[in-house]
Amino acid sequence: MTPQRIADISEPIEQLYSDLTDELLINIAKHLSRSTATWSALHEIETLEEMGQLTQENIEIINTYVAKMPQEIKDAMNESRLEALGEIEQKLKEAAEKGYLTTPVSDSTVDVVQALSNQAAEQLNLVNQTMLNTSLQQYQNGIYEFRREMENAAPKTIENEQQLELAQHEIDIAAGKTVTGTETRYNAMRKAIRSLNNAGIVGYYDRANRAWTAEAYVNMDIRTTVHNTYIQSVQTRQQDYGSDVFQVSAHAGARPLCYPYQGKLYSWSSSGGYIRLGDGKQHRFEPIGTTSYGEPAGLFGINCGHVPYPMIPNVSEPVKEDIQTEEENTKQYQESQKQRALERQIRYAKRNVEMLGNLATDADRDRIKQAQANMRAFIQETGRTRRYDREQIVTQRGTTGTKPTARTPITPNITPVSAKTIDKIVISDELSKSLKNAGTKEYTEILEKAPDRIKALYNNLADKLRSVHKKKGNGYYTPSEKSITWSERNYDGTSKWTTLAHEYGHFADDMSVDNYSHNEADRVNALLDKYKIDILKPLRNNLSNSDKFLAAVRADKELNRVFEDSKEKQKEITTDLLKNRNGTAGLQDCFDGWFHTRELTGDGFLPWGHGDKYYNRFYKRNVKDSGKLTELKEIYNDLGLKAENKHDVAQICRDYETASELWANITGDMTCNENVLKYYEKYTPNSLQAYIEITEGLINATD
Repeated sequence: MTPQRIADISEPIEQLYSDLTDELLINIAKHLSRSTATWSALHEIETLEEMGQLTQENIEIINTYVAKMPQEIKDAMNESRLEALGEIEQKLKEAAEKGYLTTPVSDSTVDVVQALSNQAAEQLNLVNQTMLNTSLQQYQNGIYEFRREMENAAPKTIENEQQLELAQHEIDIAAGKTVTGTETRYNAMRKAIRSLNNAGIVGYYDRANRAWTAEAYVNMDIRTTVHNTYIQSVQTRQQDYGSDVFQVSAHAGARPLCYPYQGKLYSWSSSGGYIRLGDGKQHRFEPIGTTSYGEPAGLFGINCGHVPYPMIPNVSEPVKEDIQTEEENTKQYQESQKQRALERQIRYAKRNVEMLGNLATDADRDRIKQAQANMRAFIQETGRTRRYDREQIVTQRGTTGTKPTARTPITPNITPVSAKTIDKIVISDELSKSLKNAGTKEYTEILEKAPDRIKALYNNLADKLRSVHKKKGNGYYTPSEKSITWSERNYDGTSKWTTLAHEYGHFADDMSVDNYSHNEADRVNALLDKYKIDILKPLRNNLSNSDKFLAAVRADKELNRVFEDSKEKQKEITTDLLKNRNGTAGLQDCFDGWFHTRELTGDGFLPWGHGDKYYNRFYKRNVKDSGKLTELKEIYNDLGLKAENKHDVAQICRDYETASELWANITGDMTCNENVLKYYEKYTPNSLQAYIEITEGLINATD
């Protein structure tokens, strides 16, 4: 098992706690900045009154993230166990059949998995409780930090200490310490939130009472437990067969306390001596007690990437691996640590913008760009592989930015979509399981012919899919489970893989992180959060809900407004789209989102589309049923969108689902229906261009 494989098995649990930390901090910042009081005592009263609500919300957030944790832990440990057995079981069995070892009566490694899973679950339960407690403490710290900053900013014109004491006493009696302007409040709140981001969320206190952030501790604990499961599975299975000697693996970037033992032979017991191996030679082995085994940073210790290779007498041959010189080893290890530090800087800068919300400035966003520039320079200098997934902030909210201005139709020059510079396609395990052997080969061939931006979406994100299911009926993507359900689409004029490619578009939309603003989504979410309205998924921080893509979709709606205004144009457009009835399904769906074409009769009717029930669901559930129409009208008008009445608001709300489906349809057709791209160039040129520009960064190794 390689260090990378350990990371792969551990990553779902690690990422869960990383996202959980982000979510808790952003929620704390939201409550902290909710009060607009410029009187510090009033702000303190208002924010402390929210402690109960914040506690309940944070409990719900934690429970949402860790509901499936016991099974995920057991799955990770069992995967590690099976990998260990898969590499050694057959050799041990053959050796037993030849009489070199004894045949075991049972598999004791099952008990290893159960014991280590229980141990990991207990540790993570402790982390969960500690995170809840420290999140509430951080909220109080933020309140008091804000008060101190407001007090420090208050003008002090009293000339002597006696007057100062008398004045302070009078102010205390009045239960208010400082009254200052909105600018002072703005600066004080920014500093309080930055301090909160700096501190993070503590997840564990060790025996020396040192505080570990939840991310750091879970990263260490889960990787160590996955590795221990592998090590103990090998050791236990060797003992089942009566085998004792093993060889230590070798890998790049070994730590100083592991490096001296790479490639050498040791025994699990306290004995040393010689063993004759399959090469006919006698090989010296020492007891494992002579190594750094047992030390936290030692052999098979915390975050160690080494594994044991069982050495069976007269059967096994020493594994020959390239072992770096100590100088090369040290260099690569230091580079790996430097990369992780740069990744943390990027995440910190992104989270800071998320937490500040509307208080974020261009300087805050520039820090993200600078951190990313530092990473690009490092990658270019070292040639290491960049891990975009470790730089992402995944939350239920969007980032902030400038308000969108594009509303009038434009006709951009469409960037060519056929240039190819990415040669290799990586199909994730979950996709392969769903596609089967022949399907994997065929779908890989399709992706190899696709534009680079599509290849990049698969290479960068596919391994984050938790499940892919092929079933009869309609396809769909489930964001909470990171799961795709699809079926083959056997319609003339389209690829049978269209549904899979389309649903993958929804997944990529959900999982990617961009540098574009989400001001509209933020403001709508803030309103819904204020009244505790149950919001739908369209206003997650998706690519399709960025201000850039929404503006492009609305510009294309204006470009096609003639569909509503002219019966002649309506007939012309429907006739054109129906020339390729099934191939243009994505465009027909877009027109349905804009102009209700599934509900029309005569020349305006188009057969493909999700229908009004689907496109109206955001408005109905979050606006119509909640009675918050007036507030939403104010937000939309402030953003430069025409929202004079409920009809206007309902149409704007339809744009979120329309944009989501258009993004997925462009992805699907760009993947496997290249012949219909001309329709997107004709009817949705702004959206296509925005899609190209947003995804361009994935090709050029930008963020």
